[in-house]
Amino acid sequence: MLGKWWKWLSLIAVVIGLSMDLLDMTIVNVAIPGIMLEFGTDLRLSQYIVTAYMVTIGVFEPITAYWADTIGMKKIYILSLFIFTGGSILSAFAWNIHALIFFRIIQAVGGGMIMPVALSIVQKTFTKEELPWAMGLMGIPLLIAPAIGPMIGGYLVDNYSWKMIFWINLPIGLLAIGVSYFI
Repeated sequence: MLGKWWKWLSLIAVVIGLSMDLLDMTIVNVAIPGIMLEFGTDLRLSQYIVTAYMVTIGVFEPITAYWADTIGMKKIYILSLFIFTGGSILSAFAWNIHALIFFRIIQAVGGGMIMPVALSIVQKTFTKEELPWAMGLMGIPLLIAPAIGPMIGGYLVDNYSWKMIFWINLPIGLLAIGVSYFI
C-alpha cells in the first residue's frame, strides 16, 4: 500500500520541478524592459536573454535521455534541479547583460534536462492504468505555471526588482530538490 502512495508523492516532486521550469520560460519576458534600463542595453541584445535560454533547452533535451539511462533518472533529475536553481541565483547576481545571458544559458542546461527526465520518471513509475491519471494531474499545474508567469513577473518587477524573477526559483528549487531526494 505504501508503494502506491509513494508513486503519487513522486508525482508531486516532478510537478514542482516542472512548474518551476515552465514558470521561468514566461516570467522573464516582463522583466526585459527593466533589465534593459538597468544595464543600458538595447532590445536586440536583451532578446538573447530569452533566445539563448530557449536554444540551450533545445540542445539539452535530446541528450538528457542518454544521461538518464546511463547515470539514473533520479540522479539526473536532481542534478538538473541543482543546475537550474544555481543558474537562477547566478542570474540574479548578473552585473551586466553579457553575464546575465551566460547565466541564463547555465540555467537552461538544467531546464532542458528537467522536462524529459520528469516525463520519463512519470512514465516509468506508473502502470498503464494509472498513467492517464498521473499525466492528467500533472498537466493541470503545468498549464497554469506558464500562464501565471507574466503576472507573477510583473508583480515582482513592479514591486521589487527584475532580480526577484530569479530569486523566486530558490525556494521552489530547494523544495523540489528536497522532495525529489527523499521520495
